[in-house]
Amino acid sequence: MKFFQFLFDLLRRLFGSVREAPKAELPESKKSTEPPVTEEELPDEPEDEVDDPDYDLEKETSDDHTERDPLPEPDEDTVERAEKGIAPLDPWKERQQWLKDLGFDPGPVDGKPGRQTQAAVKVFQKSRGLTPDGIWGPKTQRAMAAALKVADKPVPPLFVPPIPLVGEPKYEEMLGDIELDEGFWNSFVDLTKKSNVKDKKGRRRRKGKRKWAALVRKCWHQTAFIWKPYMELKAKKKYSSHHKINAHVCFDTDGMILLIHNLMYYLWTANSFNPDCLSFEIMGNFEGELGTGDWYKPDTFGRGRPTNIQLRRCRQFTKWLLDPEQGPPDDKLPKPLLEWREAIRELGSNPLKWVNAHRQSTDDRQIDCGSECWYHLVRWTVSEFDVMRVGPERGKGMTIPTDWYRKPMTPPLPPAE
Repeated sequence: MKFFQFLFDLLRRLFGSVREAPKAELPESKKSTEPPVTEEELPDEPEDEVDDPDYDLEKETSDDHTERDPLPEPDEDTVERAEKGIAPLDPWKERQQWLKDLGFDPGPVDGKPGRQTQAAVKVFQKSRGLTPDGIWGPKTQRAMAAALKVADKPVPPLFVPPIPLVGEPKYEEMLGDIELDEGFWNSFVDLTKKSNVKDKKGRRRRKGKRKWAALVRKCWHQTAFIWKPYMELKAKKKYSSHHKINAHVCFDTDGMILLIHNLMYYLWTANSFNPDCLSFEIMGNFEGELGTGDWYKPDTFGRGRPTNIQLRRCRQFTKWLLDPEQGPPDDKLPKPLLEWREAIRELGSNPLKWVNAHRQSTDDRQIDCGSECWYHLVRWTVSEFDVMRVGPERGKGMTIPTDWYRKPMTPPLPPAE
């Protein structure tokens, strides 16, 4: 009997699970753009993928270079509409011109940092004794300023956090005071033991554990399309794709806070921010009333705006993260929250200092996380907490559009009836 069990385990390790997929699993979709299919609710027990004996939960991962499929290129209409909303002084256009002025060929000066531009940045970095990683960070900017000064060219200003900016519209509150009330403490749904740890191609979502001290950034996203609230689907015993969200926490439209993956896990979620960020999804398919970009397939998935209770929950969770001793005793907290509280106790101070939208770590998501979410969450955070700032862009980060700094025309929506 032991021999057969050994043989079974060996085959499983070599070829993956030999058991049939649970009936609750979503069927393979021929097109990733199709809306999620709802079936039975997941069982209460963890999926086989979560229970993988070969998955090293204790591994600390500082970085991961696994190849990922590139995001699909937007169509010409989407690009044109997005470009109309970009400020006239496009940062990459300026950078390309600086490179060109110094004799480093970036290709067309069009504001689009393609392979030739990235290659020129790396050559410039190498010529200045910097790590040739193609990332336009503070060291590269300082080196560029020095090189332009020597060449008697206009010198660019050094990096200044986006908030505050000269001439920026003043932040005006629309949601009022935020307290950690009973509704907040009753809003958590812990799905960490039920959530998928592999994507549909079999790649790991959880890339090992990170050091708590490295978690210095909160990164806000929006989901690609609008789902019905998780609790509504659960009441109808329907399967929900909420379990497949690739983020640490998801804020549902009805005010529920879904804990998807424990905060210490390194996830494929925020591009260049991955090693240092907590990734938060705001449920909805919205650009907001102030946005100049485009919604994701609105004819298929609808078009929305964030709800009042949704944004209040986001703010409440932010407030708790910065002071996790607030609230009930340890034995009353969901496990992912208790882990954060105990980590801050051990560190002796809170590492969080930056807040960003996903678009600031990639040039593939021009509307993420939406103008209203930016205003009500990111701008609120830096206005409310002296310790928090908008973090520097990473990778090919895109600048926040000027319109996003303006007060929305109307308050956030109430939850749908």
